[in-house]
Amino acid sequence: MDESPASVDEERHSDGFGDSRAQLWAATEELADAGGWELDVRTQTLRWTDGTRRIHEVGAEYEPTLESALSYYHPDERPRMAAAVEAAIEDEAPFDETVRLVTDTDDVRWVRVRGEPVTEDGETVRVYGALRDVTELKQRERTLRTNAAKLEALTAAFPDLAFLFNGAGRCLEVYANEDNESLLTRSPAAIRGETVTDMLPAEPAQKIVSAIERALETEATQAIEYRLDVRAGTRWFEGRIAPLTEPTEEGEGVVMVTRDVTDRHETEARLRERKAHLRNAQAVADVGSWIRDVPDDEIWWSDEVYNIFGRSRADGSVDHEEFMSFVHPADREQMADAWNAALEGDTFDVEHRIVVDGETKWVREKAEMEFDADGQPQQAIGVVQDVTERKAYEQQLEAQNEQLAVLNRIMRHDLRNKMSVILGYAEELDERFDGEPSSLATRLRTGAEELLAISEEVHDLRDLFENDATLRALELSSLVDDAVEAVRREHRAASYVTAVPDGLRVQAVPALQVALTNLVENAIVHNDSEQPRVAVAAEEADETVTVTVTDNGPGIPETEYEHLTGTRERTQLDHTSGLGLWAVRWIVSNCDGAVQFETAGDGTTVRLRLHRAASSA
Repeated sequence: MDESPASVDEERHSDGFGDSRAQLWAATEELADAGGWELDVRTQTLRWTDGTRRIHEVGAEYEPTLESALSYYHPDERPRMAAAVEAAIEDEAPFDETVRLVTDTDDVRWVRVRGEPVTEDGETVRVYGALRDVTELKQRERTLRTNAAKLEALTAAFPDLAFLFNGAGRCLEVYANEDNESLLTRSPAAIRGETVTDMLPAEPAQKIVSAIERALETEATQAIEYRLDVRAGTRWFEGRIAPLTEPTEEGEGVVMVTRDVTDRHETEARLRERKAHLRNAQAVADVGSWIRDVPDDEIWWSDEVYNIFGRSRADGSVDHEEFMSFVHPADREQMADAWNAALEGDTFDVEHRIVVDGETKWVREKAEMEFDADGQPQQAIGVVQDVTERKAYEQQLEAQNEQLAVLNRIMRHDLRNKMSVILGYAEELDERFDGEPSSLATRLRTGAEELLAISEEVHDLRDLFENDATLRALELSSLVDDAVEAVRREHRAASYVTAVPDGLRVQAVPALQVALTNLVENAIVHNDSEQPRVAVAAEEADETVTVTVTDNGPGIPETEYEHLTGTRERTQLDHTSGLGLWAVRWIVSNCDGAVQFETAGDGTTVRLRLHRAASSA
């Protein structure tokens, strides 16, 4: 009770202000948890009402004094209360203090104490007042301050945004800090009081409004995801909306916590895209992936593995026993040995056959085994590729290589022996004509020598392609100089011009030297001009180098040109001048390059396109 009571002295001499007034006053004091007091300054007599005694937890018989009254205050508060009473007596200063009081039972309470001085002839004769127990109020204030501090700290530390909406979707409060305010469309102050439909565009607003309605109707938390243009840009949000357990001043309401999930959303989108790319890549390459849980004997297959093994994902997963049932009976022991070795830490990389719907396929399996801290196998991650076509090609290639080896042996040995016999017959013919050269013998000898030369060319080419075919960085000017010098030693009358920058390097196989020599030699040997001339130049552009070999000869015959460029199919009736230009094409192909032939009546130009190598080793 903040107002001062009637004179306590009056209470004492009028039997508590009269019965009715005394009852009303006592009820008021009890209801307000308050009491009154009066100090007679001249007699130093202090009187308390029943309410004041109740607050101090003393009985009706207790007679207080100023000194005893001050002793009830907390030691930290006594000096302030003593000074306030003294100022009221000496300076006629009223006071209003909220202090701690220790009751007769040692219970600490907060009280609000008011005092008002009464003066006569300029002298204070009485000080009267009231006190009220404000402990609960203080506790509520402290709780409110604590909660406010907690909310402020939580808002500052919370990475998400929070909103308080009433049932109609009007924003009552926004909880945001400096770090996440950029995720709002406007400032918190501008948003408070607006409805969701006023705050946001139609699509996200409708999602939030519908979620608020469902949360209030079902009394369950609702989750939504939406995209919104905010001050930080276009962002994706995940919101959770829960109904309040207690209504607000405006009735029922909800709390919405929303989180920026843009990074996760974009990551999931990229993951979905990569999964799609992986599925497509596996389908194109006939490669599938698999994971096997070793302890549980569970195997997970990608879609392409199901395709390779002729199964449907709807058929369910497989275990090791079922997988082995697909393996060709002749390869099961090999597979079992390879798998057991992998369980011990060996590499698992094996090719084997499988039987799918009665058809035999070849597959290659490769995997890496993961082990726990005790060295026990836990999981294998592997790939499987359908290599049936490659196996068929390899078998065909092996057969062709065997055939080529036989043909090479025939050309190298049998043909050479036969040609030696023919040369012997040619000499015998010359002898029969008394040592005079016979035209028939000359034609026999020329044909035999040409066949022997072709045999040597084939042998040399075979040796060439069996040599190192590894790409490496080669100095182009050195290759060209060596090629020109090799031809010059045999054909010194010809003219040679080179224009290759020093230090220019190309990615090529060592046999490129042979290709360049063949081109320079071809330009001279098949040149019928009075002064045969060949020019070799090189230019670089971006990552490529173009080598140009130009001569002033008659050009490549049309039939051979069509064979070299692929515009004419070769028949038994067609003949070429040799294997040199074919060797050039094969060698440049091994360099991952290309050859272009340009021929006219006044010469031939051959362009080699190669890959440029770094200038340093």
